[in-house]
Amino acid sequence: MTLPPLKVVPVFVVTFGVLLTLVFGYLATQGGPLAYVAAPLLIAGGALFLITTNRPLLLFPIVAVLSTFIYAVPLAGAQVIAADLVVGCIVLTWATSSSRLAMTREAWRVVVPLAALVIMCLATVPVSHDPRFGLVKVIQRVEFLLFLAGCAALLRDRIVMRRTLDAYIYACVALAVVTLLFAAARGVPRGGVTDIFFYNKNSIASFMSMGLPVVAARFLFKASPHRLRWVMLALLLIVALLLTGSRGAWIGTIVALGVLTGLKNKASLTRYIAVGVIALIALNSLLPSDLTRISDISESYSATLSSPTANADVGGTVLSRLVLWRDALKIIAAHPYLGVGVGGYISFDSYGGNTINFNSTDPHNSFLYMWAELGTPGLIIFVWLLASILRSANAARRMTRGSPDYWLAAGCLSAIVSYLVFTLTEPIWVRGDGLAFFLLVGMTINLAAGSIGQAGKTDVLVPGAAPPRYRGLQGDR
Repeated sequence: MTLPPLKVVPVFVVTFGVLLTLVFGYLATQGGPLAYVAAPLLIAGGALFLITTNRPLLLFPIVAVLSTFIYAVPLAGAQVIAADLVVGCIVLTWATSSSRLAMTREAWRVVVPLAALVIMCLATVPVSHDPRFGLVKVIQRVEFLLFLAGCAALLRDRIVMRRTLDAYIYACVALAVVTLLFAAARGVPRGGVTDIFFYNKNSIASFMSMGLPVVAARFLFKASPHRLRWVMLALLLIVALLLTGSRGAWIGTIVALGVLTGLKNKASLTRYIAVGVIALIALNSLLPSDLTRISDISESYSATLSSPTANADVGGTVLSRLVLWRDALKIIAAHPYLGVGVGGYISFDSYGGNTINFNSTDPHNSFLYMWAELGTPGLIIFVWLLASILRSANAARRMTRGSPDYWLAAGCLSAIVSYLVFTLTEPIWVRGDGLAFFLLVGMTINLAAGSIGQAGKTDVLVPGAAPPRYRGLQGDR
């Protein structure tokens, strides 16, 4: 990926870009209409700075790292601006790059349903009780669409893909270390480590649940001569993931690792299931009950069934999920066609219509969420999108079979599965995790197309052909 030469002095342009970023970043934190004007201009300043650097190939590794820290390191006091800046840089690089390529069939297969979902969101804005919040969601999903299109047009080089995944792994490791430090300093309260910087436990867990399958893929498919390193990193991520207490992330990771071992062979999957059952029994016995909270499941289920007015405020996380899902089904039954409109979901029964409480504006299940807000047509489009993503990820696995880069496709596929299972009990596409998810999707799209471009050149890969040699971030082959 190369950029056309600039006709101005790079130092001047870089300095100008930095100044724009600082000025508009400050203005974006101020109240009034000025903030609405300054926030988009901040993207221009930051992007101008980025595209004038001499290392544009670092763009995707930078995105991989930033996506995991957008919650904790907000730019100019606003998380939304940091995410906008990341997407803006990708889009501007895409628009100015001389090496961008035409969209492949695999790319269109995913971009079209995502665009249809955005259009469906726009169509439901008029029926939303909160159109402003709805428009924010529309903008966010438009950014994901542009980001995915930019990835599909630029991220064709497998060397860059490997560097990007390495960067993402080490960013997740950094999150794991922070989690361990907080646990050591403050202890592990009921439900797990939480409130780290601007994170909650599920935010951190979502990233580690996508990073761990990628680490496992490198080890399982012998993608590195330094296998002990990846074993140690995997153990670090596992311990930190356990300390978060995010059972949704636990389930997603277990399913993803099962998919990964199944890709290895059936014998590996059988061993994984046997070892997994033993490990689950052992962990349930050894871990504190406040962390696993297994007893909450049966108690919460009984409470929901016995009391149709059960309130999520007085129960644990399992009870809150059951109540939220019950409320979502009521909303769907009342609005089956166009839903309540994008941004219009409110769980009145659970939280009294508190629009500030995040639990009231999201049912913590991706299918119920799309169905309640966008109606049955929106749910159909969402299922179409997920089917297209998984189809491309599986095609990437087939295209790379027999090559040393098979771990790339297997790792991305299992990480995508982990996140999708995670969103069955948690919100979907909340800025940083959405960027990481669509970055993985962008890789699978190009792997499925069989491209192994060398920084601006793209060829068609014959299945089983060896890719170019690569020295990773830490000297891996």
